[in-house]
Amino acid sequence: MSRAKYSHYAVKVGRVPGIYLTCDECDEQVHGYPYASFKGEQDYSFSVKLVCKEAGTNLEAHGCFSSDEGHARDDAAFTLLEMLLSRTGYSICDFNYRRMCALQQQLEDIQGTQGNQLAQRLSEKETECELLIKQIECFYKFLLL
Repeated sequence: MSRAKYSHYAVKVGRVPGIYLTCDECDEQVHGYPYASFKGEQDYSFSVKLVCKEAGTNLEAHGCFSSDEGHARDDAAFTLLEMLLSRTGYSICDFNYRRMCALQQQLEDIQGTQGNQLAQRLSEKETECELLIKQIECFYKFLLL
């Protein structure tokens, strides 16, 4: 296995299937394991595949990567659940709720950062304004002399 070529490795068949962040961790799971299967990836995502030969089902869902593997698995699982339900005519009404909450949090973080920057600029402009007022008063006094 070439070293440090990928950002993470997905072990499909090995001692402990899962996502590994280093080549060495992946190698521990697949080296010497019969019919081991793994794949190195550059992007961070998670996939779930559901195969049921009796029902003729072969679904694959991709989720967003997160530093917490559980969140990545949840995202893929929700996507897979939505696919399954859509095939039966049902849907999850609040499926996008988690994504909307994440976007709302990002917006609040950006607004907070921009709000702090604007407050700082406002304070600087108020200070400049006070200096200008003092200069104008001095200039006015000079003209009256």
